[in-house]
Amino acid sequence: MSVLKSEMLYSTISNTYLVMNKPIETIRLGYMSIAKGKWWCPDKSKIEAERLGAEIVIPQTTARLIYDYPFRGEFPFEYTSTSSNGFTRREISEKIIGEYKKIYAEEERVAGDPGCIPGMYNRAQSNGPYQIWGHYISDLYLHSIYRMPNGDYRIGFDS
Repeated sequence: MSVLKSEMLYSTISNTYLVMNKPIETIRLGYMSIAKGKWWCPDKSKIEAERLGAEIVIPQTTARLIYDYPFRGEFPFEYTSTSSNGFTRREISEKIIGEYKKIYAEEERVAGDPGCIPGMYNRAQSNGPYQIWGHYISDLYLHSIYRMPNGDYRIGFDS
């Protein structure tokens, strides 16, 4: 199977997971570049963005997030909130952004940059611990998390 077909199959499997295992809740975080590394909420005034950032979106003090895109496999990470009230929109977004930066840095350190798929701008698959494929960190835009029936959260991206 070609790399491109393999990537398309994995993407289809990942999207099918969300369809077959419907999330109980979609939590909109904003729209932010992982590479730029700052939480923000476009099309909102500064005051409104601050209010939205401070809103509790996960009322528990711990949360388990499943990182699976654009990786080969699933990688769970558990976080503890700095607040006894749970995670704010800003806090959980910044934890996700920080984790992605660590993951991409580790992959680069271990496996290097695999370059692009021949004839495309898409990132070729690396051979590091996460086997990142299809996208450089600068391609990823965080927008949501999905609370799943088992209590885990999955991450929603545009790329």
